[in-house]
Amino acid sequence: MSAGPPPPPPPPSRGERFHAGRFVVGALLALAGVAWLLEVTGAWRVPWKIVLPIVLIVIGAGSVLSARTGRGQGALVALGIVLTLVLAVGTVVDIPFEGGIGDRTERPRTLMGLRGAYRLAVGKLTLDLTDLPTAPASTAPRTVEARVGMGQLTVVVPRPVLPDVHARVGVGSARVFGRERSGIDVRNDWVPFTPSSGPYTLDLSVGVGDIEVRYG
Repeated sequence: MSAGPPPPPPPPSRGERFHAGRFVVGALLALAGVAWLLEVTGAWRVPWKIVLPIVLIVIGAGSVLSARTGRGQGALVALGIVLTLVLAVGTVVDIPFEGGIGDRTERPRTLMGLRGAYRLAVGKLTLDLTDLPTAPASTAPRTVEARVGMGQLTVVVPRPVLPDVHARVGVGSARVFGRERSGIDVRNDWVPFTPSSGPYTLDLSVGVGDIEVRYG
C-alpha cells in the first residue's frame, strides 16, 4: 500500500508573519517626522549627534529580530550601513546636525536683520544678501556664520562687495567666486587684496556637500 501525499506544511506562526524590518523602518520614519516638526516650529532643538547613534542601536536590535523572523532584514542592513557611514564621516569632519531639514532661503533686508549664525542639518540653505547695503562698514565688519550638516550652502552677495570668505567642507566641494576646490577636508579662503569693502565677512562650512559663493 503506497503512502499518501505528505501533509501540508503548517501555516506560518504569528511571529513569522511579523515584518520586523518594516516595523522598525516605519517607526524611525515617524520619529524623524516628529523631530523635523519640532525643529521647524522651534519647539525643540533636536540633539542629532545623540539621536543618530541611538537610531543606529535601534536598527541593530531590529536586524537581530528580523534575522529570527526572516523578514525585512535587507532594508535594515542597508539603512544601518548608510547611517554608519554618516556617523563615521562625522567623527572625521565637523557635521553640524542642527537647524532642521529641507530647503531654506534666508533673505535679510537690513543689517539689523542679518543674524550672526544660520544653521541647517540636512538640505539646501540659500543666504541671499543682495538686499543689504553695499557701503563699507564704519567699524570692523561683522562675521556671519552659515552651517549645513549635509547638503548645499549657497551665498549670494551684491556687487561691488568684496567680503572675506572662509569656506570649509568636510567631504565635497567649495566654489567661491568661480574658484573651486573639492575633495576631503576642503578649505577655500577668499581674502581680497584690498581691505574688505563690505559690512560683513563670511564663515561658511558644510559637513558633506557643496558650498557656492557668487554674485547676484
